[in-house]
Amino acid sequence: MANANYLFCSTVKAEKNPSTADFEKTTSKADLVKAIKDAFAYCDGAYQMSDTKANTEQVTFFGSMTGSRLWALMFNVAHNSEHYGNLVTYFRLKGMVPPSSQGGM
Repeated sequence: MANANYLFCSTVKAEKNPSTADFEKTTSKADLVKAIKDAFAYCDGAYQMSDTKANTEQVTFFGSMTGSRLWALMFNVAHNSEHYGNLVTYFRLKGMVPPSSQGGM
């Protein structure tokens, strides 16, 4: 998810991807938590752009998928939500209550 956040948000921000790490090979929980937090913090700037820029400027992903910057951000939200859905399943299989079901959110 960290890798994907950097990919999506650097494309939306029209910047070179600032991450050269492959977080899929990271095994330390502390390193993974830091990677996720840093990736989400990097994306903050992409989500704060003006409505006009988000709706009118086009970006291209994966060589052939083209859409507005807003489309790319929504793609990122959907991607993150899919991963969260997978985590909920793992929580439930382990007899744990996922954060979104704990209340107080």
